[in-house]
Amino acid sequence: MADSSNGECNGTSDDGEQKKPESETNEQTALADSEKLNCSVADSSCEDVITLQDIMETQAQLEKDAEDLLGGESGKVCTYPQGYKPRQPIYSCKDCTKEGSKAGICYGCSINCHDGHDLVELYTKRNFCCDCGNSKFKNTCKLYEEKKPLNDLNKYNHNFDGIYCTCNQPYTGDEDMYQCCICEDWFHLQHLVEEVNGQIMDDVEEIVCKICSKRLPFLQFYADESYNKELATSNQCLIQKFGKVADQTCDKALFFRSYHWRERLCKCKNCLNLYEDADVSFITDSSDCVEEFVQNNRKSAEPKLLDSSEDKKVDRIVVETVGRETAITLFAGFEEMKQKVFAAMKRAADEGREVRKEDINAAFAELESARKRRRITEVTD
Repeated sequence: MADSSNGECNGTSDDGEQKKPESETNEQTALADSEKLNCSVADSSCEDVITLQDIMETQAQLEKDAEDLLGGESGKVCTYPQGYKPRQPIYSCKDCTKEGSKAGICYGCSINCHDGHDLVELYTKRNFCCDCGNSKFKNTCKLYEEKKPLNDLNKYNHNFDGIYCTCNQPYTGDEDMYQCCICEDWFHLQHLVEEVNGQIMDDVEEIVCKICSKRLPFLQFYADESYNKELATSNQCLIQKFGKVADQTCDKALFFRSYHWRERLCKCKNCLNLYEDADVSFITDSSDCVEEFVQNNRKSAEPKLLDSSEDKKVDRIVVETVGRETAITLFAGFEEMKQKVFAAMKRAADEGREVRKEDINAAFAELESARKRRRITEVTD
């Protein structure tokens, strides 16, 4: 999904949305390249081989995107004790959440409590406390058991069911999607603007969807196309200059080339009360932006688990072959998987040929077979 933070979180992310920032734009480019590579190995009408260099170059971007999202996260702890974190990666588990409930889990729980489950990657969410193991789940959390039955301040939408936009459709990867910096839902461009061809998104870092702009019409005065610096520099509140808030209307999505548009917001007492009453006080905080989240992740990213060039090649092969979820797996350090893929690469190199799709598929077939044997052994024991 493309984040308005494409700048790329999306989050405008710097790493950021939320593109999902420079990261959103970069992520979309990486995903497009990934699809291109998939075509080259899966479609007989395309080239039937992929070179290691192709995979390495594309995976370099995928690794960067994963680091942007997860660089500041630990896969060993549950974030529940940290309460409602300002922003963190969140997932929902279709296998464990009780029927009729919506719930979100942190990165650590996605690995330790829900490994191999049907997960929905929600990118990042603001002010969210991990639900893993509470009353919405069938099982307790393995990382932190003592939790309240419910996190009353968490906010949920249809994204937790794996559907997005006003069209209520799942994400297919066929089209870019952009995240609203207010409601944090994702939208297809054609459901944001009337003329898709006339809207350039490459330099857009944050958007406000039609639904949110209608609810918060005063934001239109700060959008790039309508913001008036001269009026804003006067002492009078910008919103008051355009009449009563109750009389204001807006029926279009708003676009911002930089998340720094938040600095334009009036911070007089009346406006701060207005933001609070509308439950959007976060808009005056630049650190809420996905782009800021991404940049901070880049600064605090943990050292890569593997440093050797051969291991890096294995990481890239794995992620490109099975997609973004494997990027998360890499951070968890699945050594056996890497060894299997490296063995397949080595066999191809020894035979003096390029790595083919069937080589990678065979490696994963061996891995799955080994896992099944272990499960059988565990049961019989």
